[in-house]
Amino acid sequence: MKTKTNIIEMTLLFVFPYALLFSLILYLATKDIDFLLSFVLGTFTGLLMNSMSYRVMKNAFANAPNTIRSKTIILYLVKMVFYGFILYYVSTKPDEWNIYFVAVGILSYRIVLLVLTIVQSIRKSGDIDGA
Repeated sequence: MKTKTNIIEMTLLFVFPYALLFSLILYLATKDIDFLLSFVLGTFTGLLMNSMSYRVMKNAFANAPNTIRSKTIILYLVKMVFYGFILYYVSTKPDEWNIYFVAVGILSYRIVLLVLTIVQSIRKSGDIDGA
């Protein structure tokens, strides 16, 4: 059984509580369901693309290390095109969606990753023996 998860897996796990808490605060502050749905759309878009990227790259590292560079470039382009498509679609429907909350939702993966990285670096710098 695997006992230690890496930072990417931890981020994927911690995005859900972050999204739930942010959604709750957003809804209580605005009472607008469209803002909530916009954030949820962005969050699931970010999770979908980062999860796909993680699975493809994990498989590439294990089975085909010589394709890592090309897969990294292709995955980056696919992610940016998909994000662009979602943001373009949302921007054409301003009555139903809020583009800012979609963007925050897309960035939620990066926000959680940044916080977890900072917490882990503080934790490891506090360890004397490095364990």
